[in-house]
Amino acid sequence: MKAQAEAERLDVVFREAGCEWREPGCSMCIAMNGDQLAPGQYAVSTSNRNFEAGRGREGGPSWRAR
Repeated sequence: MKAQAEAERLDVVFREAGCEWREPGCSMCIAMNGDQLAPGQYAVSTSNRNFEAGRGREGGPSWRAR
């Protein structure tokens, strides 16, 4: 999915809009290894998981990308 999005230059669109373009992984889903949203931040994810306190206790909401 990431390779396809980059082929379509969506990474450029998101970066120009001020977003971070990150490697896929699970750490943000469960807010480990320092991967947590700060208050007022949002996340877009391809994951359908929504763990209790996932993405950080004080973090913002996540939107699912399809």
